[in-house]
Amino acid sequence: MELATEAGVPVVISLDEAGYTGDDLLNGDQPVFVLASTSLTDDDAGELLKAHFPDTQARELKHSAVSARPKGQRRVVEFVRAASKSDTFAIEIWHKEYTLVTTMVDAWVEESTRLYGIDLYDRGGNIGLSNLLYMSFMSLLPYPQFRAHLARYQAMMRTRSRLSYDHFWMPLRALFDVSDGVLQDTLIWLLGAEMDLGFEHLAGLPDRALNVTPSSLLMLAKHWKEKLGRKMRFAHDESRDLARDKWIWDTILSPAIPPVTVGYDRRQISFPLDVEGVSFENSEAHPALQATDLIAGAAVVIARNRIDQQYRPGYAAALRDTGLDGFVAGGVWPDTAVTPEQLGTVGPNAGGDPALFIADLLPPDKLRARVGGPRRRQTAD
Repeated sequence: MELATEAGVPVVISLDEAGYTGDDLLNGDQPVFVLASTSLTDDDAGELLKAHFPDTQARELKHSAVSARPKGQRRVVEFVRAASKSDTFAIEIWHKEYTLVTTMVDAWVEESTRLYGIDLYDRGGNIGLSNLLYMSFMSLLPYPQFRAHLARYQAMMRTRSRLSYDHFWMPLRALFDVSDGVLQDTLIWLLGAEMDLGFEHLAGLPDRALNVTPSSLLMLAKHWKEKLGRKMRFAHDESRDLARDKWIWDTILSPAIPPVTVGYDRRQISFPLDVEGVSFENSEAHPALQATDLIAGAAVVIARNRIDQQYRPGYAAALRDTGLDGFVAGGVWPDTAVTPEQLGTVGPNAGGDPALFIADLLPPDKLRARVGGPRRRQTAD
């Protein structure tokens, strides 16, 4: 896993995540997902780790173990501070509860608006509506009630049964009937989409539609391609769950994709992403993977403290002063911005919808039969 210096040999990007819970985005113990990456070689990462953890007896460094004691926390803080000077790390941070709300917009509202010739992704309409939905629910509903609606929605998206479908939409209709003002105006987006699409749409959505890892990986591939301008190879810490999605990673990252740029305003991505392969490695043998574990874990602490100020406040404050925020390449996080100007989504579009482009790349025999989704988009375009 050495960083190649000769032309034509791919740069190895090492990745590890923290807070991965698959398609369970309401896990109370892990409300944040972070995917961390580095272009450091194993030799350079090893030197950095030795400098800050010189007397460790562990076979590998893990943030969960190292940060359990104050001494270890201080060492992680100094490690992150040193790493921030190297410009060799990039991370994606996802607020999982808010991400679940964004899937309501992407999988339901956006598909509904397409039927009327409206592209909700244009000028960031999907982001603005997601922010509006989330902030309205958080402000106008008791939090336990909001979570109950989200739990029913997640169950519906995971089980795809008629029972779970009715179990989500019927309480939402009842809430609409007793609401008024902003809350009712907000709910109509969801209920209108359900009226347009129905149960058939749910049955046709792809499996594991709530899994955020492929999207975060895609964005990091975009970041490193633009930063390095070199062929790459991705190496991820061993994970049985993530290995199930390797075929997706290999497909969307393939250097064999014909050159094309797709997307909206600032949200454009150019293919191919020039990743020549994805492998899963044992982190005990690769210091670069251990370094990404430390960075991912530290980023989760900061992000969770933003959600809950009582979560490891002293440690989070120390980490915020390290420059770790400079590693953030993107992610999904709630905001109050709703207009294109506030969102920074004013600008030209290119090549159409990235989600549709990517869906067309994936082998149909490995996807659930799509009754809704791309078929609806194609007929509306």
